[in-house]
Amino acid sequence: MQTSSNAARLSARVDLDDLDNARNYSPVRAYGNAKLEHVLFTRELHDRYHEQGLSAVAFHPGGVASNFAQTSRSPVGTLFRTPVPRLLFQSPQKAARQLLRFVTPTPEECVVSGAYYENGKPRTLKAPPIGPQLWEATTALLDLNKR
Repeated sequence: MQTSSNAARLSARVDLDDLDNARNYSPVRAYGNAKLEHVLFTRELHDRYHEQGLSAVAFHPGGVASNFAQTSRSPVGTLFRTPVPRLLFQSPQKAARQLLRFVTPTPEECVVSGAYYENGKPRTLKAPPIGPQLWEATTALLDLNKR
């Protein structure tokens, strides 16, 4: 299970040749890229291992009143240091209950492996079909193929 964010569709522009965002770094884009990459990895994990019994989902819990971005100097960090998140966003406990839905679904709930969820429903992300390439580039960066 991957906790993602709607930043995956709002601010992401994954560049396989610049996965560490060295050429065009911005905190907001780096965050969005990481969240989109979580979704792409979830799909790829499903594609590679679902037939062996593994299920994987990614989800955006919604706005959460947490310590997120408290030290960031970006506009997002400035916003999160105000009272606004505590007034408008859900508690971490409520967000965690959404996570439990995927870990322990009831018989009435159909959880789709490989899907990305927002507001409790599968959502389609317009993302390039680069899951296999992202997987390979990441394993190369981590040097996993040599272990």
